[in-house]
Amino acid sequence: RSSDLDGLVDILQVGRSDAGDWFYYVMELADDAVPRSEDGRLKMADGDQHPVIHNSASSILASETYAPLTLASRIHAAGRLAVADCVRIGLALTAALDHLHRRGLVHRDIKPSNIIFVNGQPKLADVGLVTGTSEAHSLVGTQGFIPPEGPGSVQADLYALGKVFYAASTGHGATDWPNPPTDLGALPDQQEWLELNEVINTACHSDPKCRYASAAEMR
Repeated sequence: RSSDLDGLVDILQVGRSDAGDWFYYVMELADDAVPRSEDGRLKMADGDQHPVIHNSASSILASETYAPLTLASRIHAAGRLAVADCVRIGLALTAALDHLHRRGLVHRDIKPSNIIFVNGQPKLADVGLVTGTSEAHSLVGTQGFIPPEGPGSVQADLYALGKVFYAASTGHGATDWPNPPTDLGALPDQQEWLELNEVINTACHSDPKCRYASAAEMR
């Protein structure tokens, strides 16, 4: 479990089938992307475009409409996230990545849909692709988040995370980088976005040597 680090999803159980031909893991439950009351009934959004509803597990599991709250769903609902929100999310995720990298591990598929919220806390999920840096030879990842040199390295993880912040702060797709938000001049946090964009551009540099040396440095 990663209970000592908020930015990594907790794995509650690992097991295998009775026949022994496949393995599984159980992770903590993400917040519900669909706003609902405590009794599990759907309710109308109250003006918040990306509500974080912390429902009980019983009400969520009893609902056929449950969908995990991911960063992708928040971007879709809001269009773009405020820079202050991006920074809060970034501090948690860079700390989580630093935790993995210091142990010789890489995530290999960082993207908005693999970042979930648990009690409002952003966490790296889809841990099935996490592996040691010496074993990360397979071509995995998602188009737009894979650096020019390919996936499977610390620098590749940082590149992907930079693209995550680009998508979150602009509402654009990852392949649209480095285009700025279409309404940059009208953004209330324009100056803050320009500062965040410097971080994004460093993380997403085509030359790995010009990126941050570590997640801790990016943080």
